[in-house]
Amino acid sequence: MSEFPSMRFPPSSESPDERNARQLVELEDEWGELGPKRQIDFHCTFPNFDRRKTFSGKAQDAGFQLRNSNEEHGSRCYLIASVRIEPTASTITALQAKLESFLEDADDTYGEGDPPDGPSSVDGWRYPPKTEVSFWPNESSKRAALSAQVQAAQARAAVLFGGELVKDLLLDRRFWLPPSVRDRIDQARSSFKLVPSEFLRKALTMQPKAPEPTASAFSQWVYSLYGHAEGSEQDIADGKEAEQEIWERRKAAASCNDNSFLRRAGLSWSLTHNGLHLRDKGMAGHFVIPHLLVGGEALRASPDLVYSSRDGSKLLIVETKFSRQPIPRNLWPNVWAQLWCYSQIPASAEAKNVTAVGEIWGEAWSKGYGRGHSRVEGKKVIFLRALVRRDPRAIAYDRFFRRLFKIYAGHT
Repeated sequence: MSEFPSMRFPPSSESPDERNARQLVELEDEWGELGPKRQIDFHCTFPNFDRRKTFSGKAQDAGFQLRNSNEEHGSRCYLIASVRIEPTASTITALQAKLESFLEDADDTYGEGDPPDGPSSVDGWRYPPKTEVSFWPNESSKRAALSAQVQAAQARAAVLFGGELVKDLLLDRRFWLPPSVRDRIDQARSSFKLVPSEFLRKALTMQPKAPEPTASAFSQWVYSLYGHAEGSEQDIADGKEAEQEIWERRKAAASCNDNSFLRRAGLSWSLTHNGLHLRDKGMAGHFVIPHLLVGGEALRASPDLVYSSRDGSKLLIVETKFSRQPIPRNLWPNVWAQLWCYSQIPASAEAKNVTAVGEIWGEAWSKGYGRGHSRVEGKKVIFLRALVRRDPRAIAYDRFFRRLFKIYAGHT
């Protein structure tokens, strides 16, 4: 069964443009943050290899990128034809019609009527599947471990530097979770809803008496405005353990995309700051932000990761968190508060474009299988659950968190 929605027999009351417009609206709810261009994957079916070969030549000449589908059903062949565009319903309809004309050309080699082994078809389209980014315990051999490390690093880079969405593996039934956690995670993912004026009014009533001049303290105070300031002791312990394991599992949160990897991958980025606080490291260096004062002291900030483009015009600032909670599509205000502080560091002022990135990591046990001596025990897996980007220079973003910071610092 194809995962693509059928486009061969549309409802009589809905035109192709209307159907494509509806599908775009549904997809853009998640994909809208990645910029205007999208990869569109058309799924095509062929009754035999010869017709797929004829179609492939025409599609490639028209600018489509082709790759094999993993599906297998008897002698039938499957292909995915991809193109990167700024999608509109009419553009997708036109591209579908073009592909169907290539299919008809291949089928026409058999004369009038359908070929004896059935017609070819364009079955539907979708955006690319989400990328899995997972870091497993050591494999049985060094070669297998290295291969797994490279694949995980490449997947993480595709999400962090490319235009791909990450798949939340905590939703995957392959992994075991305590029932209470599973019930929470299975809830539909929604956005964190916040009324700025009400949030600011509450902030004024909860102004700290002795604010600390650090970005993390500011973030924790913002969290206290809508949650528990400290969290449970177990939550905090889990977070520290996960941060350490992320590092140990092929340095997943940072070093997997370090400068040596970036050079080998041919990516035009360099890691200019690694501020992850880990048990086996001393205190990482921090930035001082003179124009953000708390009690007369300049704010101190140590981003988890800072990447700079080769020409210095772009800056990518990453904050990593660990959570087993349902993740809002727009993450939580305390994450963006911390990243707002980081976006004020000197290197940010020199960059033409700055992107703030919130990464949420998780962990779960893979399910064991088999019996007796052949039983395979489950493994604890660390994986990326979500990655969300924001422009910290956007007027609404900057105005809101700048106002919150003034309340925190007592400049009201």
